[in-house]
This record gives sequence, C-alpha cells and structure tokens, in this order.
Amino acid sequence: MSATASAGSSVLTSLSTAAERRFQTLLLSVFFGAALVLSLVGLYALLAYSVRQRTAELGIRLALGSVKDRPS
Repeated sequence: MSATASAGSSVLTSLSTAAERRFQTLLLSVFFGAALVLSLVGLYALLAYSVRQRTAELGIRLALGSVKDRPS
C-alpha cells in the first residue's frame, strides 16, 4: 500500500511541478509580449516625431525657395 501511495504522490508532485513550469512560462511570455509591444509603440512614436519634424523643415525650405531636387 505504501509503495502505491508513494508512487501516486510522486506523480502528483511531478504534475504540480509541470503546471508551475507552464504557468511561469506563460507569465514570462506575457511580460515579454508586453515589453515587445511597448518597445514597438515607442519606436513608432519616435519615427513619427522624426518624420513630422523633417516634414516641417522641408516645408520651410521649400517656402524660402529651395530647389525641389536638392532640398538640403
């Protein structure tokens, strides 16, 4: 009887450890996904800001008579 009980508790411990591992992996994946989304949003915002600044600069240069072929 004790060998069966010991084997049963060993299986439960193994299942519990596997469930903990799965949960930790899922939690880490969620944090990784959130970090990836935040970094992509930040890069998009930086690029949009840079393009907006450059567009205003090009508009001013063209208004002051810069040649279209060579704006810089």
